[in-house]
Amino acid sequence: MFASLVLTGCAGSGDTAASNEVRERGTAALDTEEAGEAEAEGTEPAEEAEDAETGGGEGAGASNSWETPEEAYRSWLAASRLPDAELACSYLTDELVERMLAEMAANGYPPVSGCVELTEATAEMYRAFGVSDEVTVDIVRETHTTAELFVTYVDGGDCGTIDMKRTTQGWVITDQSEECAD
Repeated sequence: MFASLVLTGCAGSGDTAASNEVRERGTAALDTEEAGEAEAEGTEPAEEAEDAETGGGEGAGASNSWETPEEAYRSWLAASRLPDAELACSYLTDELVERMLAEMAANGYPPVSGCVELTEATAEMYRAFGVSDEVTVDIVRETHTTAELFVTYVDGGDCGTIDMKRTTQGWVITDQSEECAD
């Protein structure tokens, strides 16, 4: 898992004020959409919101309420490479971060504490090794609340699945497998 996470990334970041405005509009639209769906299904929006909020990371995907699962994954990838550590961490659940930290420690990497340090350390490794940020993404399965992507990292051929869930703020990564590791 960690090798694939370490070997991920993309480039680019937009204007923060403009991005925040777009995110706020997307959040409002998503909240309206979810309330309508909950009403049609006979459930209370508060119940769905409570279910969707559990397990979020440092920000619980706060920046991606309007994104598709693939867009959210690619946004995480971009943020992890810049690094925009706080943004990248908002796309990961706390449980996934803990597993990544444990795996990093078990593999003898220098100790880091928390998602921000992990993201900064791995971004530096991407740069040091000149690892390409190019990926292909295929949607394996997607529902309103969960998604599974199959991602292939062009540089090196690593691949695996990315499990995601939708929170009230947007899509977050809950797990990643390594299926084509060297």
